Amino acid sequence: MGAGLAERWGPTRWISRLGKMGVTGYSADLAPRLEHYWGIRHVVVHAAGIATADFVKRHPDVVVAAGDRVRVTHHDLKKFFDAVQEFMEPIEKFFLARYPAMVAATSAQTKQVNG
Repeated sequence: MGAGLAERWGPTRWISRLGKMGVTGYSADLAPRLEHYWGIRHVVVHAAGIATADFVKRHPDVVVAAGDRVRVTHHDLKKFFDAVQEFMEPIEKFFLARYPAMVAATSAQTKQVNG
């Protein structure tokens, strides 16, 4: 990830842009938490869990040096999933309120599946 890319495309930007659309309900600390977890996810997916210099610069509390392995426990994974859920719930609430037909379609699909 190049310098500045996280600022242009990361969770802080997502929350800001969603707020401009009218999505509300995010806690003040959600964007930094998501940035932290998203950074870890990025290095795990794109660098096989080996810290890059950019990762160390952005997340000095995770590892000491580039080349160190980023360790992720099940507790870390749960925190990541909880943060993603906290991010998604206001979006779903906003769009379902704005487009009620989505609720009806979802209900009909559930009835079809459950018979």
